[in-house]
Amino acid sequence: MSYLNTQSDSRTTLRDVAQAVGLSEITVSRALRGMASVNEQTRRRILAVANKKGYCVAQGLAMPRGLRGAGKSQMHRLRLIMPVFGEEEVLSSDFSVLFIEGLRERLDQLGGSLSIVEVHSVGDLHKCTRGIRFHGFVLRQLLPVAWVEQLARMGPVVTAGSADLYEGVSSISHNERRAASSIATYLARLGHKRILWLGVLGGQNRHRPLKDAMNSNRTEDIEALTVANHGARYAAWHELSLCNRPASQSEQEYFNCIEDSSEKVLNMILRRKNKPSALVLPETASAHNIIRNLRDKGYRVPEDFSVVAYGLKSQAGRANTELAIMDLPMKRMGDLVPELISRQLADPSALPISIQLEATLHKGNTVMEVKEQ
Repeated sequence: MSYLNTQSDSRTTLRDVAQAVGLSEITVSRALRGMASVNEQTRRRILAVANKKGYCVAQGLAMPRGLRGAGKSQMHRLRLIMPVFGEEEVLSSDFSVLFIEGLRERLDQLGGSLSIVEVHSVGDLHKCTRGIRFHGFVLRQLLPVAWVEQLARMGPVVTAGSADLYEGVSSISHNERRAASSIATYLARLGHKRILWLGVLGGQNRHRPLKDAMNSNRTEDIEALTVANHGARYAAWHELSLCNRPASQSEQEYFNCIEDSSEKVLNMILRRKNKPSALVLPETASAHNIIRNLRDKGYRVPEDFSVVAYGLKSQAGRANTELAIMDLPMKRMGDLVPELISRQLADPSALPISIQLEATLHKGNTVMEVKEQ
C-alpha cells in the first residue's frame, strides 16, 4: 500500500491526525510506525488521513513531511549524524560497535543512513552539518551541556548510554537500578550473605567532578568526561544498599579502588577475617584480572569466590572461564534510536522521553551456591 501526497501542511502534528480519526495519539503513533498491535482496517484509515494531512506514506509506514526528499526515490530516508569526541576510542569499543550495528540495521530497513563525524569544539557541530541533509543527532558519549543544547537547536537529539543526564532531549539507557537489584537478588538466592561491590575508578577522571566537566569547554575536561562511564552504575549500587529489598538482608559493601592498584585492593580483601563470598565488578576486564589474581594466589573461582561483572556476553569467555555477566542491551538501544527521532519529527512539541532497557544476566560458570557462611 503506497500513497503519494499532493497537498501537504508542514504544521501537521501527530495530535492533528489523532483528532481527525478520533483515536488516541498512542494508537496513531503505533499505526504510523507499522506496529502489529493496530488492526489492519484501523491502520489503513489512519494512514489515509495521515497522507491527506501531509505525511509521507509508503510501504505501510508513515513519516512526517520533514523526512521527504526532492523526489519519490528519496521518500522515507532518515539521515542521522553521530558527533563523537575522540573518534577512535569511542568507535572501537565493543559496546559502540554493537550499538552502531543495531542502529544501522534499523536505518537500512528505512532506507536511511548514519554519518559519524569527529568534533573538537562547538564550532565543529555546525561544520559537520554543512551541505548534509539530516534529520537528527545521536550521542553515544557524554558531552558538555552547551554542546548538547546547541545540537538540540539544530534538530532532534537522542542520547544513548548508561545515564540520562540532559534536559530537553530524549534518551535510551540500560536500567542500572534494575541490573543491580537483579545481581543482588541472584546472589542472595544462592546463599551469598557477604557481597562486595568493587568500583573501579579510572586514573584520568577519579578526582574530577562530573558536574564541572559537563559545564566546561576545555579539551582536557571533555576528555575526562567522555570516559566517565560508570557513575550511574555506582549510584545504583549505593541506592540498592539503602533500599529495603530481600537481597539487602545480605551484608553488602561498596568499595572503590584505583584501576592500577587492583592487586593491592585484592590483598586487603583477602586479609579480612570475614571475607566476602561474591565480588561484583563494573566491567569485564577488571573481573578477568581479579579472577586471574585470585587463582595465582591459590584461590578457586567460584568455589572460594564468586565473581559477576557488567559487559557483553561476547566478552564473558576467556580460557576455561565463562564469566557471569550482566549483558547490556547495546544492539537494542541502537535499534530504538530512529523511532525516537521520528517521533520528535512527527510532533516537535512532544515532550522528550527516556527509555530504560533491561540487561540480561548471563550466568556463566563463575558463580555457585553457598551452603553456609
